[in-house]
Amino acid sequence: VPSGSSPTDVTVQVSDATQETVGYANVASDGTYSVRGLPSGSLRVHFTAMSPSTLQSEWWDDKPDFASATPVVLTAGQARNGVDATLAPGASISGRITAPAGYAVAGGSVEVHTSEFGPSVWGNIAADGSFSVTGLPAGTYRVKFQPPWNSALLPEWYDDASRYADASPITLTTGQTRAGVNAAFALGGTITGTVTVPAGTPRGSNGTTLRVSASLDSGGSGSYFSAEVAPDGSYALRGLPAGQYRVSFQSPDAWGLIDEYYDDATGYYDATLVPVASGQTVSGINAALAAGGSISGRVTLPSGVKVDSMQYRVTAYGPQMSYVDSIGINSDGTYALRGLPAGTYRLEFSTPSDSVVLPEWYTDKSQFWSADSLTLSA
Repeated sequence: VPSGSSPTDVTVQVSDATQETVGYANVASDGTYSVRGLPSGSLRVHFTAMSPSTLQSEWWDDKPDFASATPVVLTAGQARNGVDATLAPGASISGRITAPAGYAVAGGSVEVHTSEFGPSVWGNIAADGSFSVTGLPAGTYRVKFQPPWNSALLPEWYDDASRYADASPITLTTGQTRAGVNAAFALGGTITGTVTVPAGTPRGSNGTTLRVSASLDSGGSGSYFSAEVAPDGSYALRGLPAGQYRVSFQSPDAWGLIDEYYDDATGYYDATLVPVASGQTVSGINAALAAGGSISGRVTLPSGVKVDSMQYRVTAYGPQMSYVDSIGINSDGTYALRGLPAGTYRLEFSTPSDSVVLPEWYTDKSQFWSADSLTLSA
């Protein structure tokens, strides 16, 4: 490694042809390492510079990624020497993040992307707003600033863009230090309200809870938001871009409640749109979830066949084969579809594609249109 850096900042990871890690070792202060107990076959070796090191990670032999890495072929019991690497200083991006008075940036992060949906390199935002992402190869990047979780602040791309396509690219040469990549978080909108459930609703003890979600009507990347409902029924969806939202209220299946959209709608397109302006808090978006009906039973399989996959399922459809709900069959063959609105349903009993058991519709029918209907009252 270059003068001023330490080999102990590097780890060695060995992967097989499927990119599964099969061995791992820390590098000693003299730069040596040994990865033992490896399987035979074609392996690839990655030298990883650990944060906050400024070194640039690489694959053997001086390659940028798994696909181009030179394979190390081992036979059973073979000891292979000379798989060496010289790590170069990486480039870095640094800057400072600010926010409106009263809003913290600590706990936020900075993501450095070479493509919109590919992997990224990231760093944390300090309490004073500073950040530094190091060990970057030469290349062109776009930088995203993420506020802390559940913050009312809006994420953004450099330089003051709302999406990857509009972000300003930053091109780095080998070892270059790029400072002054700054951002100022803006305040997003907030939706608040209260969700009530019938008295005596079983809540279980497994930590599941009610959730509220909001979907931006215009769609696009970053258009879905979600939050848990507090024990007192209150919730807050924060950090919302300006726009119109469809708000949905979901309960765990075991509670047996009917999920709904605001304002007391059963479907996405029936929901009342909630307009939110920049920095605005829209309150009073409430819901009262009602108890639903249920359909339960037992599925019997041929002798010797076990329910060993979640692909053994029961699915309820409404009129015109509209999907309503689905649940896996328990190992003893039992099932229960809960939280169903009043209506008429047809059930499909599906099996894994490689199962010897044929799927069917209730009762003992081959397709939706010939299946028997089940009617639930409110």
